[in-house]
Amino acid sequence: MKARVTEKEIIVIFILMFFVTVFTGCNQSEVVKDKYPYPVVIDKGSIATGIYASTTLPEGIPQLQNSLFITNTNEPISILFHQHGKNRKFVLCVFFDYIQTRFRVGSQGEYLDYLDKYVFEMNDNEQIEFPLFLSPDIVPDNKTHKLLLSFIAGPDEYAADKNDVTSEYGHVSLFDLSFSPEAYSRTTEIVEPIYPLSEQDNDLPFDHLDVVINTDYANDAAHYQWIKEPDKEYAVKTNEALALMYNISDSLRYSEAILLITIGYRQEPIFNQKYAVFHLKPDCVANGKFFVTTPSVPGKYEFIAYVVYHPFRYTSGTKADVPSTCYRFTLNVG
Repeated sequence: MKARVTEKEIIVIFILMFFVTVFTGCNQSEVVKDKYPYPVVIDKGSIATGIYASTTLPEGIPQLQNSLFITNTNEPISILFHQHGKNRKFVLCVFFDYIQTRFRVGSQGEYLDYLDKYVFEMNDNEQIEFPLFLSPDIVPDNKTHKLLLSFIAGPDEYAADKNDVTSEYGHVSLFDLSFSPEAYSRTTEIVEPIYPLSEQDNDLPFDHLDVVINTDYANDAAHYQWIKEPDKEYAVKTNEALALMYNISDSLRYSEAILLITIGYRQEPIFNQKYAVFHLKPDCVANGKFFVTTPSVPGKYEFIAYVVYHPFRYTSGTKADVPSTCYRFTLNVG
């Protein structure tokens, strides 16, 4: 899978993010190892990703930050990945317009099955590259779409087994994705939400972390202008309607946010929808209750929620383009 690319052909977006290294893994890799084709300075305990599409833009169309262009789903999106700190596994999930989608990795003849998640392992200070092909169920059109790529560390481990809960356990990237030069140039429509706005139960009058999911139903910690962390583990029954509380902060006045949730790295509905969109009140925490249905098969499952600010606007290179994740916790289904 070695590839030689030039600056004229592609735009590569490198994003560095520090994160705690409590989630580790050391089983055999499922991807082909490769040299990283670009020099990247890596600090201990960090990862770096480079995402690019080599499809050539028509002459005269400038390349845009955090924007990808392909004409159909047979054209690959290349993933460059470097991690430093320890040996560990990662799981990759892909969301198209904030709905989890199938994808496949590898060149023609390799990994032909379309997956809803892809697990791979990397050694300390290792670098890989692999092509990603989106689901053929995605029909190209003349709109700008949203592509969210989630790399989560330690899919073979559980928050329940760690000393502390953490909201930093991987890297999530958001891109504008277009199938036509006109859409890439932002001269056509951008995708719109398919659900109406959800109305939060409360607007708590203080700032906090971007997103916290917990079971503080009475909002007791809010009396101290604080949002309670979740427990590391919740013991639940199969097919149980589990009540949870969402808490979404708008300290930087983004005004709108989307919330999507996963259990066991698979997207689960919220309010009987694939995602929920909230209008946020400045300097407040949007707060309310929702229910999830626990898995039908006993076992341990990791709960992860994502928040994206300005979810249906063009990327701008600001903090709003970086999705946030909640404290990770384990559902012990028995």
